[in-house]
Amino acid sequence: MLGGPFLNPNIDYTSLPMNNTDEIIIRTNSLSFSYGNQKVLKEINLRVPAGSIFGFLGPNGAGKSTTIKTLLGLLHTEAGMITIFGEELNSGKMNILGRTGAMVESPSLFEHLNAYKNLEYTALLRNLPFSTIHSLIDTVSLTKDAHRPVKQYSTGMKQRLSLAIALLPQPELLILDEPANGLDPNGIMEMRQLLTRINQEQSCTILLSSHILSEIEKLCSEVAIINNGTLAYQGSMQTLLGMATGKETVTIQSDNIEKAKVLLEGKFEAHLKGPNLSVNINSRSDAAYIIRTLVENGIAIYSFERESSGLEASFLQLLNESKSL
Repeated sequence: MLGGPFLNPNIDYTSLPMNNTDEIIIRTNSLSFSYGNQKVLKEINLRVPAGSIFGFLGPNGAGKSTTIKTLLGLLHTEAGMITIFGEELNSGKMNILGRTGAMVESPSLFEHLNAYKNLEYTALLRNLPFSTIHSLIDTVSLTKDAHRPVKQYSTGMKQRLSLAIALLPQPELLILDEPANGLDPNGIMEMRQLLTRINQEQSCTILLSSHILSEIEKLCSEVAIINNGTLAYQGSMQTLLGMATGKETVTIQSDNIEKAKVLLEGKFEAHLKGPNLSVNINSRSDAAYIIRTLVENGIAIYSFERESSGLEASFLQLLNESKSL
């Protein structure tokens, strides 16, 4: 197993420098919320930079969905302030929500209607033009299925239709709660590509929560980690990945595993695990060195897998650190 990263106890990981900090789209100050006597959010100070794809991570029950609902005005906070687009949420809600698209929890769709009708009814309710509906259907790759009843859709198709609905107002800010929930690997990849395109082509800031760490690592430039209602980390993805300085293990399959072991064991701790070779490394450069060495010595690599990503290592360590808070 991966030995987690070694964090510096003297660093406040909730307030590290971010990228693109010229403008902050979402800002919360000492945001708190309770369900009855249960404190769910404890003085959250969130900062989402303009133009970023911002990942919001945390275990189940950490407060991700509750935070998102407060940002959308679906829950009234008991303390603290929410500022979006430079306006306080309570006083500027109509303007803020008019510039924001959202997808929260399970898709709320008219199952007996097709995709076009779902979008048309939403446009009517929000007093939005119909002119973008056809292009949105194409954007989320539902053109050939747009006339089928939604009840015949797969989970992934429903997620994409919900995303199209969120994009109806041509938002400057998109807030998504688990957008890859229920998707198969291909659907997750398509969602990632779609969100990247929306962020780049429409200059749309995206805040998304997810429990799929590998996708957050590929997609997001900024990230916050919440645990037990408090922020354990907030800052750039690059900084977070840099925290994972502990050793990792890579598992290698090749056409000559014994020769591979001999080549590597002088520099690395390497041992056979059945038909595989397990090697302890300290950095990504070690992984690159191993691959280069094996290839240069004529060894065919069938697979090369890291037991845990840098994000997973940092994430788990930060959760463990925050348990004592």
